[in-house]
Amino acid sequence: MNAIEILGLEKTYSVGFWRKRPKCALRPLHLNVEEGEIFGFLGPNGAGKTTTLKMLMGLVFPTGGSARILGMDINDSTVKAQIGFLPEQPYFYDYLTARELLEYYGRLSGVVGKDLSGRVEKVLGRVGLPDVGGVQLRKFSKGMLQRVGIAQAILHEPKVVFFDEPMSGLDPMGRREVRDLMEQLKAEGKTVFFSTHILSDAEALCDRVAVIHLGELRAVGAVADLTSGVRACVAEAVEALESLGWELVDVDLPELDIVDGTLGAVVLREAWDVHRTRFEAQAAEYGAGTRALLELGSRFEPLVDRYYVARKRWAPLLTSAHAEHHREFGTEWSPESSAALHASCERFGVDAASEELSAVYEEMEPLAEAINASPVNSIEGLRAKALVALWEVAPLGAAETEFSFDDAYPFQQLFTAVAELCGLKDKMLATGHKLPDIDNGDDDADEGEEA
Repeated sequence: MNAIEILGLEKTYSVGFWRKRPKCALRPLHLNVEEGEIFGFLGPNGAGKTTTLKMLMGLVFPTGGSARILGMDINDSTVKAQIGFLPEQPYFYDYLTARELLEYYGRLSGVVGKDLSGRVEKVLGRVGLPDVGGVQLRKFSKGMLQRVGIAQAILHEPKVVFFDEPMSGLDPMGRREVRDLMEQLKAEGKTVFFSTHILSDAEALCDRVAVIHLGELRAVGAVADLTSGVRACVAEAVEALESLGWELVDVDLPELDIVDGTLGAVVLREAWDVHRTRFEAQAAEYGAGTRALLELGSRFEPLVDRYYVARKRWAPLLTSAHAEHHREFGTEWSPESSAALHASCERFGVDAASEELSAVYEEMEPLAEAINASPVNSIEGLRAKALVALWEVAPLGAAETEFSFDDAYPFQQLFTAVAELCGLKDKMLATGHKLPDIDNGDDDADEGEEA
C-alpha cells in the first residue's frame, strides 16, 4: 500500500505589484511513496520542495491536482493525527521551556494525561536533549531548536513523518543522530519523507529518492541507479581526456549533478612537466605563422620590462610634483596655478619620464596588435598573448597603488593559470599586480585548480 500518493499536484503564484503575472512553483507532480520506506525529496534551493510539503500539510492550497496520505485525502482532518511535520524554519514561542512546548503539541495531537508526560521525556531523550527539558527555548542554539522541532514531529507517534531539511543547523554529531533516528522510525514501520539538497544524506538513508528541479520532477529511483549513468559519463570523459595527454588532478561528482544530467566540475590541469617535449615538438611543426608569433613575443617581452621600469620611475615623480603644487595652490585652478604645475613637473623631471614612457608605449603598441591578431597554437604563443594581456590591463599612467588585477581583468582564474603555466607569475607580482589564488576554489565548485 502507498503511504503517500501525489496525483498531479501543482502550484502557481501571482507575482508582481501593478501587473500580476503567473509564476509556476510546481508543475504537475505524480509521485507514490510506499509504506515503511525512507523517501528522499532532492533538489537545489528553490526547486519546489518546501512548496510540495506545504501543500501536503494543507498549509498552502494547490492550484490543481490532489494527494492522499494513508489512503485519505489531504483535506480530511482525520489524517492530521497520523502525520508529523518539521518545517524548514520552525519557530517556537521563546519563553516556553522545551517540556512545555512538547506538552502543548502533545495535547494538540490528542495525547493527554500520564501518557503525555512519559512521551515527552522519552522523545527528549531520543533527540539528545534529556537534560534541558526545563530550559526556555530562547536559550537554545539553532541546532537545539532543530532537535526540539524533530521531537514535536514524532511525539504523537505518527505513521508518516515529513521532515523539511531536517539536518539544517546540526553539527556532525547531530546529523549522525538524526540519521539514526530516521532509521529507528523506519524499523518501527513508519514512513519517513524528507527533503534535502545534500546528496550524501540521501545516499546514506533513502530507499528511493525523487529529484525535482525548477518545479519539475526529473527522476525517481534508488540513488545508486540515478547516479550510475552520470558516473559512467564522467569515466568516459576522463578516459578521453587522458588519451589526449591531460593529467587527472581531481574528479568528483558534485551533489545533485543528476538534476540536469551534466557531468559537473571535472577539474583538470595540463601536465606540463610530463608533456613538455611533445608540446615543444608540436610548436616547432606549426610553421611560419608560429615562428612569426614567437619572434613577436621575444621582441615584446623586454619592452614589457622597460615599460614597467619607466612607469615605476614616472609615477612617484608625478605624485611629488602634484603634492608640491597642492601645498601652494590647493585645488583651485587659475592660469597662474596651471603654469606653476607645469613648472613643478619640469623641476621634478616628470616630462622627461613621460616622454620615455610614451616612447616605450609606441614601440609596444604595434607589436601587441600583431600578437593579438596571431593564432594561439603553442605554449609559446599563449605566453605572448598573456604578456600582451598583462600589459593591456595596466593602462598607461595608472599608479601602482591604484591598480587591482581582480577589478581590471574578468577572467582572473584562467589568466592566473596561464601565468603559472608560462612562468609569468613572478613577473606579474613584481610589477604590483594582485593575482587571485586559484587554489581556493569557489562557492558552487569543488576545490582544486582550474585551467
